[in-house]
Amino acid sequence: MRFIRPIRWILALYGKEIIKFNLNGLDSENITYGNRLLAPQKIKISSTQEYFKKLEKNYVIVDPKIRENIVRTDIEQIIKEIGGEKIINEKQLKEIIYLVEYPNAILGKYDKKYLELPKDVLTIVMEKHQKYFPVFKNKNELLPLFIVIINNSKEHTSKIREGNENVLRARLEDAKFFYQEDQKIPLEKKADKLKNIIFQENLGSLFDKTERLELLCDYIADCLQVEQKVKKDLLRSAHLCKADLVTEMVKEFPELQGIMGKEYAVLSGERKEVAEAIFEHYLPRFSGDRLPLTKSGIILGIADKVDSIIGCFLMGLIPTGSQDPYGLRRQSRGQIAI
Repeated sequence: MRFIRPIRWILALYGKEIIKFNLNGLDSENITYGNRLLAPQKIKISSTQEYFKKLEKNYVIVDPKIRENIVRTDIEQIIKEIGGEKIINEKQLKEIIYLVEYPNAILGKYDKKYLELPKDVLTIVMEKHQKYFPVFKNKNELLPLFIVIINNSKEHTSKIREGNENVLRARLEDAKFFYQEDQKIPLEKKADKLKNIIFQENLGSLFDKTERLELLCDYIADCLQVEQKVKKDLLRSAHLCKADLVTEMVKEFPELQGIMGKEYAVLSGERKEVAEAIFEHYLPRFSGDRLPLTKSGIILGIADKVDSIIGCFLMGLIPTGSQDPYGLRRQSRGQIAI
């Protein structure tokens, strides 16, 4: 039996009786500990019946369903008080409840100037990198506020809030800098830098991949008898679809690939159909994600996945039970879904 982190103690009871055994040099006993910040002292558990109550008195909520209910209720109450839209990232909520023993939600804020950044940049910085919950004014608009779930009592919220606000400010300042720097060079010129990024040793650079995508898209478009206007947008999006991978923003926040491609395409003066296809060709990114809706996005997405799957199989890079470095299974499922 292996654990990611060191085992500090073992509590094992059946009724009032200790179940005796030794694991990794530790003997089981009837001792446990409370919250490491609020009640780190030893707690003697005399019976299984008192286990939950004693730990709760020592700032540990054992039942994850109760922790989830506390977090959800706290978030909803804060959102209601400030007049925000009740939008909660359920996946993040499920993750957060296993990171805290005694959850409490506190509200933090950041400067309004950062709202000039794309909404997806703000949400990914807050959710993925800081484990915060963004606060929405409505479905498409953020408020300069965030909710953080702490593993502590509310007595220390002032310092905790200040600390989290400082951390977020630094992250958003970085994002703002990257966003401004990236706009100094049009997406077209960034595409040339793909020559310096290897896609796969025997399959060439990402620039080589985009050239293959242009050929594939041209072929598929002809097979489907796509109108010339759409075909022109399709080939342009194929040429630019990987260009955002060389931007500072995507280097720092890889989750933004495609999202920033669309954003920078618009800022570079590309047609909105081209920008949308650049974003859509990555879809679906995960199980249950939305599918591409535009013709260009669908065809480019298919071409990209076909190129990766066939190319990697030809090179012998076939997924195994434990390895799939190029995400071929995910791309295959996405191909089928499209």
